[in-house]
This record gives sequence, C-alpha cells and structure tokens, in this order.
Amino acid sequence: MPKNPAEEFLGLKDKEASKKASDDLELWHAWNTGGQTAELMQPLIKKYEPLFKRKTQEWKAPAVAPAAFAAELKRHFIDAAKTFDPGRGVAFNTHMQYRIQKAKRFNAKYQNVGYIPEGQAEHIGDIQAAQNELTEQFGRAPTAAELAEHLELPEHKVTTVLKALRNDIPSSKFESDPFEFGTSREMDVIRQMQRRPEDYLTSEEAKVLNHVFGTNGHKKITDTTTLASTLGVSMPKISRLKTSIAAKIKKHI
Repeated sequence: MPKNPAEEFLGLKDKEASKKASDDLELWHAWNTGGQTAELMQPLIKKYEPLFKRKTQEWKAPAVAPAAFAAELKRHFIDAAKTFDPGRGVAFNTHMQYRIQKAKRFNAKYQNVGYIPEGQAEHIGDIQAAQNELTEQFGRAPTAAELAEHLELPEHKVTTVLKALRNDIPSSKFESDPFEFGTSREMDVIRQMQRRPEDYLTSEEAKVLNHVFGTNGHKKITDTTTLASTLGVSMPKISRLKTSIAAKIKKHI
C-alpha cells in the first residue's frame, strides 16, 4: 500500500535529520581526533553559521553588537563540542542547542557593549577566554599588553574592548576607589549589607567588603594583592569574591 503524502514527507524529514546528525558526527570526530584545532573546527562552525545568524536575531538585545553576540554563541558552540559525548546517544545538534542557551546571559552582562566597532567586537570571546587563562597562569588579572601579546592583537584594540566590557556595577570598581558607585541607591544597598551581612553575603564576602570600605573595625584595603595576603587566599579568589559582591549589589538595587 503506497504511503500518503504526509507519511512520505515525514519519512523524508527523518532521513534529512539522520543525514545531518551523521554529518555532524563525522565533522566532530575529525576535529576531536585531530587535536581539536581551530582549523578543524571551521567546517563545523561554517555548517552552523545560519543558526548563529538566526539565534543572534532572536536573542540579541538591541544594545549589544551583533558581532559580539555571534562571538559569544561560537564560544559556547566550541564548549559544546568539547563536552559532547557521542556514547550518550544524544545528537551533537541537541547537545549544542542546549549549551548555547548560555549566550543569553551575555545580553544582561554586557548591555553597554553595543558601541564597540564590529571589527573589535568579534574578539570579545577570545579576550574573555584569554583573561581566564592568563589569570590562572599569573595569579592575577593580565594587563592589556599581556592579552594583546597572547592573542597577537594590537594593544589598542584590546584596550578598547576591555574598556567597553563593563557592567552597570563592575567589580573593577573595588580595585581602585570603592566609592565610585554611581547612585545613592547603590550605596544604600552596600550600607545595608554592612549592617546585616548575614542576610546578603558569605563570611568571606563580608570580610572583603569590610576591608574594601574600611568598615566594622577592618583596615581599609582595596588592592587585590594586599587583600589576598591579609586574608590568606589567592588573588584569583579575591577577584571572584569581588565579582560576586558586585553582582549581589546589583541584584538588590
């Protein structure tokens, strides 16, 4: 008995999906067994370029540069490739679609990034990855010059992007003058945190906040290196604590 048109259509779609999954697996295996090089990743990225464009249109906030958001999508795409396990019986496309959802966080985190020129915005993902890598390597945040050398980019280009990558309340404000917060509401939240830290902060965060502002009997210390030495922890941990505190301040504004 011949199939009806609907059955034939569904059968064709199943074959197309199977062919796409097979192609994905072949490209992924080539990349995975070939040393996971950027060159071998390009065929996979090229295949999914239409998806990147579509998701950029669907998810990107108006103020965020398209190239910046596309770079973030590709960063999570590559992370998906690194964590993909064909032995689990899940298609690469399914695994990847779940992982790239994380790119949506980029809108909230870098809502002021929209004015970065397209030629510079495309480097955001690489700069972020290099910052994490070099921070672990050096035990401190890398300078723009060190990032530029690591990425083989002009220093002025790295500097421009770094200046633009800021939250409404970036943790970097803790690095120099902690009183540079923009509104009285921000300072009200900080004072409330200092009065009742147990309602807002971990014990480690409370110590950092008190040292940064020199409150509750703590010596004022804003320098990350000195603060790390005083509290007996690493500089990367101090940076993470400052970032966490800034996020909590922003949350309660």
